[in-house]
Amino acid sequence: MKMFKRFKFEALLFLILTAWLALSIWVDFITVPAIFRINKDVFESGEMGKVLFRAFNIVEVSFGLLLLNCWRDKARSLFYKIVCSLLFINALAYLFYLSP
Repeated sequence: MKMFKRFKFEALLFLILTAWLALSIWVDFITVPAIFRINKDVFESGEMGKVLFRAFNIVEVSFGLLLLNCWRDKARSLFYKIVCSLLFINALAYLFYLSP
């Protein structure tokens, strides 16, 4: 039973991190360049980028909360707890400080 529980946790962790990375790659390398390529007004494109990144930062914070929720088990390693905390703090920093 313990092995099944560990497998479920690792599958959930892999799913969350994969979704986070896939969305980051999609926004950074496909969506934002397409906005600037299609719309010739740089200032309007910049405003659209701000709206997009603000919305994506909220999604990142949600993923960070999901990861932090998974670490309640005392058996998790210190490395996992540090990585989850840093990812969540990074998402909060982008949401409240780094994004315009």
